[in-house]
Amino acid sequence: MVNAVSMVSAFTANIPGRQTPETTDNREGFYAPLEMSGNMEKASVYLLLRDFTIPGIEERKKIVEKIAETVAATFGGTCEVTHKQQYLNMKQKLDEHPEVVRDLEQAYRNSGVEPVNTPIRGGTDGSRLTEMGIPTPNIFTGAHNYHSRTEWASLSQMGKAADIIINLARIVSGEHNA
Repeated sequence: MVNAVSMVSAFTANIPGRQTPETTDNREGFYAPLEMSGNMEKASVYLLLRDFTIPGIEERKKIVEKIAETVAATFGGTCEVTHKQQYLNMKQKLDEHPEVVRDLEQAYRNSGVEPVNTPIRGGTDGSRLTEMGIPTPNIFTGAHNYHSRTEWASLSQMGKAADIIINLARIVSGEHNA
């Protein structure tokens, strides 16, 4: 008898430990186990892969497949790996449309905010829209500690984000010269 819970536990234990969201930052890719469930007969893990390049994500997929192969062989069981693309990194498409970022940065300056370009390490609507052909860089929201029990938002920062959006609309419409 092969215990599926033991197999899925071994699988997650073999994910590269220094490549998880809590141990990486900036443009370092990572593996993030989001959900695990099962019983002795059948178990599964939902694993999120993030990387900032297409070759990087392809390498992560291969590593996941190799871990699954190794665990299956070790336990004498079977593992099935299914990859589902959530979205692509937006940088490549934004680089093809530099005017979008240029206009956004001008909107920041027109609002009295110096733009700071830092990578967003998770999913955004902008990533999906950019992939669909609508170049959409991230604009801050005033939120802090995203997806945690201590998430909060700053009213003054939210107001500044609204100013930036108004200035961006003016620049794009030609009302306000950049």
